[in-house]
Amino acid sequence: MNQDQTQKLDGIFESTVRSKKIQSASLRIESGDGSFVWTGTYGCTAARGTPIKTDTPYFTASATKTFTAVAILMLHERGKLEIADSFVEYLPQLNLENLHRWKGQDRTREIRIFQLLDHTSGLPDYFEQGGTGSSSLLRSILDDGDRDWDLDFVLERTREMKPPFPPAPDEGNGRAHYSDTNYQLLGAILESVTGSSMEQALSELIFQPLGLKNTYLYGRDHTSLDRPQPAQFLFKDRWLDIPRAMESFRTDGSLVSVPQEQIHFLRALMQGQLVSDRTLQSMQHWNSLFFPFKYGYGLMLYQLPRIFSPFKPLPGFIGHSGASGAINYYCADLDLYVAGTVNQLAYRSLAFQWMSRISSVLS
Repeated sequence: MNQDQTQKLDGIFESTVRSKKIQSASLRIESGDGSFVWTGTYGCTAARGTPIKTDTPYFTASATKTFTAVAILMLHERGKLEIADSFVEYLPQLNLENLHRWKGQDRTREIRIFQLLDHTSGLPDYFEQGGTGSSSLLRSILDDGDRDWDLDFVLERTREMKPPFPPAPDEGNGRAHYSDTNYQLLGAILESVTGSSMEQALSELIFQPLGLKNTYLYGRDHTSLDRPQPAQFLFKDRWLDIPRAMESFRTDGSLVSVPQEQIHFLRALMQGQLVSDRTLQSMQHWNSLFFPFKYGYGLMLYQLPRIFSPFKPLPGFIGHSGASGAINYYCADLDLYVAGTVNQLAYRSLAFQWMSRISSVLS
């Protein structure tokens, strides 16, 4: 990277955060070999918080899912589970009857673990999807304030919802339906197979081996409270202080981290330090999700079609994002990693606008 490119990156960040939609942000770029690093921070950790720094922890939200998927796939490679098995086999302690009911038939046992990983299970989304005659859980939290829930609540809420489609056939059908329910179930499988808590399983499989000292599943216990508290995020101009909800997401969205460690994890994954090359390739079998995303095993592909940049096609990014405005992506064409957050639930697309702009400068 040259000085001109660095100055352009600074300018893009400054113009991004000048938007009245952003009050808090921390973003990081690293080259594949780590020889180039750019960082940008803006705003505070809360309404009356301290200034955001490059090592300020933040909620990664659904970027948690890549960690969950990798942990499941590591157990698969070690022979502890088989992702082609029905997920029901691993959760005998739960009542899963009629969790997925399609045209009068209970299709739950047809759902394989890999269909939870790539969102082809057809299970409804307990969080952002509204139930029969009720608003979404997300809407409820925004309107009524913080609350918590457990897996039993997730299962009951899912039963009340209409599935978008039956479980995909083994050969797939090319489409996915994003559902946080899938990753709640994967967390339960993680505990069942390892005999440990979700936190301990992720720590032993990923955090400790990679030396991720500032990455953990958020909770209101002493383990979390003894750490620096993560920055809050906003919904429009309202700061959200929702610790009960953030703890309840668990393996579908409770991870706290810092940009440097997010990149360290993704680089380790892409370089074969966590799973085999074969498994990494299987993680990148893409099903259509929603524009402009596709989904694999705990990984998203973000790529704008050429019509958006006809003279200079924009490269694709592989990784994951979160509803809080968090991102963690790798661009193979540029050999670049980007991670961080714009801490904005209502305008989460701003992080992707930033990604597209920096890719045009660095390509």
